[in-house]
Amino acid sequence: MKVKQAIKKMVALAAGAGIVGATLASALAVDLADYPAPFVKDGVFADSVVVVGERAATSDVLGAIEIAASLQAAAYTIQPVTVEGATVDPTIDEGVEIKKSGDKLNYNEQLSEVQGTALDATDLPDVLGDGTYDENRGDNTNEVDYEQSITLGSGSNVGDFQFTQPDDMDAGDYLYIPDGQTVYTYTLEFDSAVEYDTTDNTADFEGSKISLQGHEYTITDAKFTSGDVLEELTLVAGDQTKWLQQDQPLTIGEHTVMVVNVDDSATKCGIEVDGVVKWVNVGSTDIVGGMSIGVLDAIAVHSKDYDQDTCEITIGSSELVLPEGDKVTVNGEEIDGSNVAFTSVSAEWTDMTITYESQDEEYLAAGEAWTDPVFGNFKILFQGTTKVTEEMSFETTGSDDAEFTFLNNDGKEVVVPFHYESSTLFLGEDTDEELLLPGDSVTETSVAEGTMLFYTTSGGEAHILEIKDIDTTNNQTDIDDLTYGSSWENKDYTVNRSNDISLGSLGVLRLIISSDGKTVTFNNSVGGGVIETSGGANLYFNQTIVKDFGVLIIEQDVTEVTANTLELNLTYDSGTDDRLELSGITGDTSLTWVDASEDDDNTAYAVTAKGTLLEKDAEDMLSVVVTYPEEEVYANVFVAPLTAKVTAGSSGSVNAEKINAIPVGMGVLDKDAEALTKNMIVVGGPCVNTIAAELAGNPASCAEGYVQGKAKLKLYTRNGKTALLVAGYSAQDSLGAAYVLADYEDHEADLTGSEVEVVVASLTDVTLNSVE
Repeated sequence: MKVKQAIKKMVALAAGAGIVGATLASALAVDLADYPAPFVKDGVFADSVVVVGERAATSDVLGAIEIAASLQAAAYTIQPVTVEGATVDPTIDEGVEIKKSGDKLNYNEQLSEVQGTALDATDLPDVLGDGTYDENRGDNTNEVDYEQSITLGSGSNVGDFQFTQPDDMDAGDYLYIPDGQTVYTYTLEFDSAVEYDTTDNTADFEGSKISLQGHEYTITDAKFTSGDVLEELTLVAGDQTKWLQQDQPLTIGEHTVMVVNVDDSATKCGIEVDGVVKWVNVGSTDIVGGMSIGVLDAIAVHSKDYDQDTCEITIGSSELVLPEGDKVTVNGEEIDGSNVAFTSVSAEWTDMTITYESQDEEYLAAGEAWTDPVFGNFKILFQGTTKVTEEMSFETTGSDDAEFTFLNNDGKEVVVPFHYESSTLFLGEDTDEELLLPGDSVTETSVAEGTMLFYTTSGGEAHILEIKDIDTTNNQTDIDDLTYGSSWENKDYTVNRSNDISLGSLGVLRLIISSDGKTVTFNNSVGGGVIETSGGANLYFNQTIVKDFGVLIIEQDVTEVTANTLELNLTYDSGTDDRLELSGITGDTSLTWVDASEDDDNTAYAVTAKGTLLEKDAEDMLSVVVTYPEEEVYANVFVAPLTAKVTAGSSGSVNAEKINAIPVGMGVLDKDAEALTKNMIVVGGPCVNTIAAELAGNPASCAEGYVQGKAKLKLYTRNGKTALLVAGYSAQDSLGAAYVLADYEDHEADLTGSEVEVVVASLTDVTLNSVE
């Protein structure tokens, strides 16, 4: 059916029925390809309803449910979500991060342990790009491909990720570069040997060009042993290379460069820069008038009537001397720690390596970089750490009490009290307010009201419960959940028997209460699950597990390093201080403590391999703060060109999908939708849905336009809003069309225009046809 004909017919039908609000959606240029818009816009379901008929078949309702579910899945936005203790990976515009799948740079690991293979052109294309040595100098010609690579840190602890306190610095995360260790090895390797003529070997190299670490160099000199083995190369590189004739000025920025003369043997050029003249030997570099000038070649043209000397010069140049078994020299200065090695035999050169050994001890803090002192073309950047953490604390009051505070795996704060009295250290706030672990009993001098219970679900969710009241007359008890604020009143019990007291969704509390209410036993067969914190650590408070009395923190979710078990123990100092103190903070894997700084030894830090950070009061031993990571903490380290730019990772938030809940009332009956001015998804045909009949112009036969085994997805405008009809000949046909709409992403290529036909062979076998 042509669009114009359809519009005329629908307007006529609508006018005959007294309805003027429904037209083809093409009038507003709405397209099925835009679905789920306009029902979901910018991640929010708004100003829209899903309409089913009051007399609809059950399958129409099922179809509406499927459509609603898919719309909720589409109703989300990406935004930063605040996560306590979270950091996000930084990114870099060029370069490579030292991180592999399942292998990141964890504490006390060095770079080579993660990046065990050499970096090459795939990692640093601008610095280590493949090249071709193409030259036709002398008697031999070469066209040989070569590859470049950098192998990191074969030396001990090179690029070691540490939590430490270096001299004159605060304690923190650092990337360590030790003194006297090999930081890297640079290799240039030819696919086949570069050949040269032993009778005039230097001539085969002079003037040829080669690209090293992204910069083109011209070889100005080559030296060989008596056996014609390559033992030294001199190379010159410049920002610009020019053939410059005598007395022809060249303007470079604010400077003027000119060749004033060439000696008779064409071994040196007289170069003038801004009026300053200096003679520079061919194959050398010098500073002239504040500019670095290199001379690659010289031509002397001296005659009676004509003096037109010419020099090939590099401007802003640097000279590189590479001697076998010795230090690299850059612009006349030797680079301490560097060493050159050629692989060469008579008349053949196959590769070259340059190693660099660090000359100073360096600690790179977050945001700092180490730059290669030899070529100066790449850097190693330390961009901090990635982690999502929670915080636990253990604090004493300086007298007889202490508290351990953590978040349970539902994010609720749990406070565990400790108390010392009558030479006894126990869980609880006082002798008549003890905290029982599963399996514990207590006998009070009066009714054991105020007794607390450390209850943990089978899912590891910790709760501190309190027996608020014991009614020994009616044998009833009241239980409060101090962690969640819930309460259960008038719970019946039988004296001196194990009672299962229902706590609703929390589960069952199993207690034995004596007839006088003074003795309570917390049965350990329920409520004794392993305690899990919000970050996934496991906790224990049992004295049979903890050496003295305190808390045991067992690291979980450790894949790349060794998990640690941390003991935070309390003891009572009955000597000078008469108070509870932290008697020991230890791990089954040893901890190394460092002071906060050179000027502050009252606070000390230690970190586990996973990245659990402990901060203790080293002066009085009254507190310790534990920052526990959900997963292993790792360093963000990059190897990159000097021009690379880093985008810092955010702190305290991560990008996440925020589900925007569809409000109650999205589903309406057709009779209630007639007066609405909203976008509508109308499920079911005119026979069962009055809105569908309205959209079709209230035809005389409600089955008009429908064929058995087929359905339609068709857009209309209704009262200035979009209405999408989802309807078929039979209930199954309508459900098939609803399934297509619910799976709109799988049918993206076929959902286009204002209408599509859905052929429903079965609910799992549908075909879409366009309708012009």
